[in-house]
Amino acid sequence: MNTVLLLVGSWAVARGVVAAESLPQQKAARPVGAWLLVATLCGVGFLVSKGVEYAAKYRAGIDLDTNLFYTFYYSLTAFHAMHVVLGVVILTIVTVKAARGAYHMGATVGIETAASYWHMVDLVWLILFPLLYLLAIPA
Repeated sequence: MNTVLLLVGSWAVARGVVAAESLPQQKAARPVGAWLLVATLCGVGFLVSKGVEYAAKYRAGIDLDTNLFYTFYYSLTAFHAMHVVLGVVILTIVTVKAARGAYHMGATVGIETAASYWHMVDLVWLILFPLLYLLAIPA
């Protein structure tokens, strides 16, 4: 679920950038804002999902001190989640600006910068996911 949310969010950000690059100012606000809103909601969904996952582990008695695997698991995923929080803040700001018509053909620097950050966060997850969920076996 976490991976799907981040991938859909990255796709939506990319669609928002394409919309901004291809539409004149008077037509860009609605589609660009809509795509960015989808991406923002995906980021929020990721954070909710991660919170549910942490809560389930905590109820099961699993914390940072359980073993070395969970020390790394919590440290790496929490550090990533902090970056997702920042990404959601950035996407929220860019979404509001997009709704006001800030991004359109010839004016895309802000949305492209936000998209680059969001894609970086997504890429980091695509490295963490197999390391922590597929390859590693908790001791």
